[in-house]
Amino acid sequence: MLLLKSESLQYVGCMAMMALCRENVEYQNQMCEEGGVAHRNNLQAQNKIADGNAVPVLVGLMVNPPSQEIQVEVACSLACIVLGNTENQEKLKEIPSFKYSTLLNLLKVRNENIRLQAGTALAIFGFNNTPQQYAIREAGGISYSLFLPFLTSDNEFYRASASFQIVVLARVIMDRDQVSLTAEGVTSLVELLKSKTDNVVILSASLLSSLAHTRAGIPDAMVTSGAVDVLIEHLNSKYNLVRTSCAVALGYLSFNKTAARKLFSCCRDKPGLYDKLIENIDTDAKISSEFKQDFERAKKIGLPSQSLEKNGGPPACPPKRQGSCRPKTGMSHRREYRDSRASTARSRFAARAVSAPAKTRVALLVSARNWHLLFYQHNLYEFTGLL
Repeated sequence: MLLLKSESLQYVGCMAMMALCRENVEYQNQMCEEGGVAHRNNLQAQNKIADGNAVPVLVGLMVNPPSQEIQVEVACSLACIVLGNTENQEKLKEIPSFKYSTLLNLLKVRNENIRLQAGTALAIFGFNNTPQQYAIREAGGISYSLFLPFLTSDNEFYRASASFQIVVLARVIMDRDQVSLTAEGVTSLVELLKSKTDNVVILSASLLSSLAHTRAGIPDAMVTSGAVDVLIEHLNSKYNLVRTSCAVALGYLSFNKTAARKLFSCCRDKPGLYDKLIENIDTDAKISSEFKQDFERAKKIGLPSQSLEKNGGPPACPPKRQGSCRPKTGMSHRREYRDSRASTARSRFAARAVSAPAKTRVALLVSARNWHLLFYQHNLYEFTGLL
């Protein structure tokens, strides 16, 4: 379809490729084998593009662009080609005309889409790459005020992209400290996970997945912001990509001890949650093997949720016994014998008191009461072995 002359059909073909290859490295590799190219940081795709001499061509377009729109798109393409690829990064360094100052200037243009895309390109260049982050800083650095309009925008996609950018470029932003920027960006992305728009949830979960394996402390910030609970809720979504993106984010968080403990506790308490997590993780995604082993071990021993009545366990309030009562013990027999003797004695004294004169009745009643006390005292001594 991409080879047809119709621009409409070419557009449809590109959209189909994007849908097939989104968040799926396996499909991207298959596309490369068939002569196509997937738009994602994938070593096989990156090398295939670089082998076609694309890096110097793209740098030339970036230095002498027909328009700023093309210039920023070319910058994003270059960033994706060199992301996590040392060989392609060296090829880019060999081209003297490439400068980060070109992208820094695009952050100050009037068009907000161009500014946002320029920030995205810089974030991809600096992602998990400290030397390139310092190179951007030496080229002039960035002011926090350039991100503020996007962080406070009503557009959720703008807020998600800007939040990701300030976390990745925290070392590059000159007028804010790294800790506060990281906390602000992570908190914003976790809040966007609660969006009613599926694509916003997918984007936020994908960006959190990327941040989860960058700097130390970021996964802990995600746990503190409540990311684990929100991601778990989305595993019940009807939309496949929502479930997949959230499962991938949980998989990366499972490498963090704090997040793993919370996820483990939720999987123990909610039957079927662990199976949903494993089913929705892509083949190219990662999840801690230690977390999986711990849960499988706990499952063999017996999970607390397995003892619930709705899962086949015994009822919390057992039914009342029917038929025979609880068998009597020696103490119960002794108590019945003692009570029967006391009752017989009381009835005898009462019968004698009825037919006797008033003074005699009083004396008999007092005598009966005293005898009753002596009777209980005798039984107490007999029970304790004093007699």
